[in-house]
Amino acid sequence: AGPGAPPAEPGTPAPDKYAKVVFHGETIHAHELIKRCHELHVLADKVKDQGVRYRLNLASLKTPQFSIRWPLQCDAMLLVGIYRYGFGNWEKIKDDKELNMNTKIFIREGDTLGAPDDKKLSRRAQTLLTNLSQEKSVTKKKSPSEKKPKPMKEKESQ
Repeated sequence: AGPGAPPAEPGTPAPDKYAKVVFHGETIHAHELIKRCHELHVLADKVKDQGVRYRLNLASLKTPQFSIRWPLQCDAMLLVGIYRYGFGNWEKIKDDKELNMNTKIFIREGDTLGAPDDKKLSRRAQTLLTNLSQEKSVTKKKSPSEKKPKPMKEKESQ
């Protein structure tokens, strides 16, 4: 509430400072939607031409503490799956034989015990996407300003 606005009734929740949107029946913060769209755009730039050949190069990234072995290649295939099927479509990612994640994701009874469930996958995926976005912005800042190469002068014929 701005200056001159009446005080809030006691017991009334504080107004949310973020704009919200309803997207496919889900209410979400608009800034989160914009952030996710940006992260998925960065992911698409990295993955689109490589597919399952994509390899992650995030040296600063910590290995997750899952009860199963989760090498960096699993992170890469998780990102490829997100690119193909969207964030949160863990069942489709698990069932994609090319990604080879069938024993790495726990969705239904009978799946590999100790494999990450949807909550752990969401946290891991968000960490990966955030790191990719940060890596891109750091790379952009560190790279010299993009200049067009000067055209070479033609040698004069003698």
